Amino acid sequence: MGVLCMDWIKNHKKIVLGTVAAIILAAAIFYLYEKMHPAVPVTYETQTDAETPAGIENAADKAKIKLQQDQIEEAAKQIASLKNKQPDTITHTIVQQVPVVVEKERQDSGADFAIVTDPKNPDQKVDLTQYQETDPVVLNQYNVQAYKKILHTVSYAPKDIQDWSPKEVGYSVAKKITNDGQYIGVGVDYNVDEKKGLVKLEYTW
Repeated sequence: MGVLCMDWIKNHKKIVLGTVAAIILAAAIFYLYEKMHPAVPVTYETQTDAETPAGIENAADKAKIKLQQDQIEEAAKQIASLKNKQPDTITHTIVQQVPVVVEKERQDSGADFAIVTDPKNPDQKVDLTQYQETDPVVLNQYNVQAYKKILHTVSYAPKDIQDWSPKEVGYSVAKKITNDGQYIGVGVDYNVDEKKGLVKLEYTW
């Protein structure tokens, strides 16, 4: 089998080399695109826009986070519900430090992206260029966590529907690997009757 495979590769060298070259080229283009269009995890919006699905989707797109429509609508509702309440974070700082302070708060909260608004001017988008670098500012920050970074799962399997004593129990932990909520992890199952353990890999999406 190995000899036949090598013979086929030799006889179709141009096709193989062309395919490899195409894959390398595609990977290089993707890498360059990502470098030229980096994710922007913090978006400055009007308070009005932040309370709408369109505003949430805009911020998620800039952060390169893929959200389902129900997630977009729920996030917009949550921000709108905070209209007369204190937001996730009220940032008190000077203009020069706003990007650093906001990004640190986003990371500390575990959020995938953040939306920053001006509480004094809800219909105006935050524009830091209109201030002096040392001017004090007060901004609202809404941190949006689209997907949990880590998932923990506990499983329990009874012997049958009539007998709920344990037949198999398990535990797994998975880490988010993509921006659209895909996870990979490891788990352990234990069969009580057979007294045997099983280690497994898991992929969740």
